[in-house]
Amino acid sequence: MDFDFDEVVRIYAALRAQAKSPQPPDPNKEVRICCLEGWCRACGEDLSGGEMCVFVSEVAPGRITVRGPSDYPTDDMMPSTRGNMRRLSNWDPFGLDDEPNQESATLHSECYRIFRRNCPDADALRRLLLAAIWRSPWKWAPKFGLNTNTDAASLAQLAATACHLPQLVSMPTELKRMVGQELLTQPSVLIRYHSTMSLAADSSRRPYDEQASMSISKAASWERGQGPSGEIEDLPPIIRITIDCQGVKRIERFAQRPEWDFRQSDTELYIMESQEALANVQVQFQSGLARLNYLGDGEATCLLPWDTPTPPAQEDLLAVRGRSANSSKVVRFSTIDVSKITGITFFLNYKIRFLLAQANRPNFWIHAHTPKAPSAISTFEYLYHTNRSGIMYYVPFPSSDRLTFFGVRNVRFPAYFQVLLRFEKAGDYVVGFESPQFPDCDDTVWPADDQLQFICGQTLSGKTVTLDAYPKRGNGTVNPPFAHPIRNIQDAAQSAFMSMAPLEHVVGIRLFAEVDSIISQGLLLEYENGAQRSLGECRVGIDTERAYANPVGFCIGRQPGDHCWMMEVRVDGQTEHKHGEGVWTCHEMRGNLICVIMREHSELYTDDADPGWNHPLAV
Repeated sequence: MDFDFDEVVRIYAALRAQAKSPQPPDPNKEVRICCLEGWCRACGEDLSGGEMCVFVSEVAPGRITVRGPSDYPTDDMMPSTRGNMRRLSNWDPFGLDDEPNQESATLHSECYRIFRRNCPDADALRRLLLAAIWRSPWKWAPKFGLNTNTDAASLAQLAATACHLPQLVSMPTELKRMVGQELLTQPSVLIRYHSTMSLAADSSRRPYDEQASMSISKAASWERGQGPSGEIEDLPPIIRITIDCQGVKRIERFAQRPEWDFRQSDTELYIMESQEALANVQVQFQSGLARLNYLGDGEATCLLPWDTPTPPAQEDLLAVRGRSANSSKVVRFSTIDVSKITGITFFLNYKIRFLLAQANRPNFWIHAHTPKAPSAISTFEYLYHTNRSGIMYYVPFPSSDRLTFFGVRNVRFPAYFQVLLRFEKAGDYVVGFESPQFPDCDDTVWPADDQLQFICGQTLSGKTVTLDAYPKRGNGTVNPPFAHPIRNIQDAAQSAFMSMAPLEHVVGIRLFAEVDSIISQGLLLEYENGAQRSLGECRVGIDTERAYANPVGFCIGRQPGDHCWMMEVRVDGQTEHKHGEGVWTCHEMRGNLICVIMREHSELYTDDADPGWNHPLAV
């Protein structure tokens, strides 16, 4: 019998409502409520259930304690939050739901020992807690998941010592860099040790001094390792704050906002705002470190970092300008350079259609494919851990085709938010769930060029809740307009994800299926003019692929009682063919192929009628 946790919660709530509860005492404001976090504040890596960890906190002014080592809780003991804070020491018999009011540091026990070994002075615990807490650029800032900017030479030296391979030190610099980059792509004990030792070395070489604070509008330029910035009244009005995996790295001043820069970084984030926008922000300095302190009311919307050093102004963004409910959930902006990608996989979550409490905003993740990173496996594995219910839809960006328009479609029910893409040869993609219950919509479309950047407003979990583009050129009109597929395909389900592709002029088919399975997930069609179109779930880099050149027909099958389809492709020269078990229908390469995916069911069928979508696939 399965354990129904939700039912237990309901029973407990009912019993508690019937019982007489004593009057809870007034909250004790002196109680320090801390959080057990999901990542180590010494090395920066995630903590896993069962790993030995320690908990460092200041229990009284100037008095620091270390609890542990003990096993880090597993997901069975505490629901996983993938790096978010988990409440600790804030439960009481009266059920008071107190928020954390005290910062602390959770560390791998081995990282704690490495830090103490490499920072042996009397202030070691103070230095550790300061460096660990100030890895967050401001109080309660999310973990941004930045990569470590590792020095190849020092990493090679550590590897040579740890592995007893002195010859590693004499490797060419380029080879050292390649080894370092490979180590950074996956959790590594060597990287963990290197990060912690670097933190200890940086902490011990700086004097431990008193904290100083000032308004950031009066703070001159500053870089980590320096003392407090000079307090000056008349300064250039534009401020850029650079953040890396150790917190605030640099503060710069500019006379005016620099031109848009197309560089992207996975080791740094950037906040660029005017002095007026940052009027409620203080900067704190101590021991060569800096940290921001937001003093305003409400959300700190001025502290939204970007992955590019010269981002556009927030007021130029559609979602922020409209102050939609979605924009309040954004914690960072991530950009996608259209000229450098080979495709995009959209991960759409089924929850938006069934949990109305979570349906007030779009609910999808985006993975950009590049020549160096062609697979979506990293995003897939992360989402498989947190949510196993959804659709992966791949949109190819072949070098032989060109994106001409990009847009977003907003409907009355934001969960049905859609992404609009028009290619010169492949035609239109409408990415998102369709429902005839919400016919009213508003399309915002921009012309695309080689410099277009997609701007994804992301939540703490990496979910995209706003989508924008920059730079915007032209008046945003598109002719013909993007179609409404649900209105043109009458036998579609009430709520479904739909994709379509014409079958003429096809020169190749790539069929995707799960490993060791005959069940098909999706297919990608290649055309004579260089266009590509995808149907269903093309899980690039995850599923097995079968490629067919010059197809002359195909067959669609379904096992009795099965909710998924199978496909066999006939290539040039194949006239006779047979099928195995199941019900099969055979088709020629004409008309349109349509795929409809629902929560527990999918359909693949052909239709000779014009579906009303723009697909200029003429040779």
